[in-house]
Amino acid sequence: MRSNSFNDTQPGEWIHFCLSTCYPVILPKNRDKNHSMSNDIQKENLFSELSALIEQTRSAVVAQANYALTLLFWKIGRRVNEEILQNKRAEYGGQIVVTLSRQLAKKYGRNFEEKNFRRMLQFAE
Repeated sequence: MRSNSFNDTQPGEWIHFCLSTCYPVILPKNRDKNHSMSNDIQKENLFSELSALIEQTRSAVVAQANYALTLLFWKIGRRVNEEILQNKRAEYGGQIVVTLSRQLAKKYGRNFEEKNFRRMLQFAE
């Protein structure tokens, strides 16, 4: 249990409440300029480190998303080629591609329009 409280503070000190414990922590009020500069440098270093961490994570997310989408497009093309078209260019296959691409584009957006859908088929060949 801490003995410091509002009543125990000495002149020239102020109370800083620690958010994690809610116990008062007594800090000196008067700090020298070197300490302040050191603090500023530490804050700048922390900011730089956090900024670098955010940028690295953003890059990793973009790379992972690109990888996942590329794999998805390849799997779609392979599935349609092998299961439905059976690697043949039959006329009925063209109708299936048109129908599937319209349904997928309606549900999932432009990436699945017919032109892109046909590229998926080529990609998987």
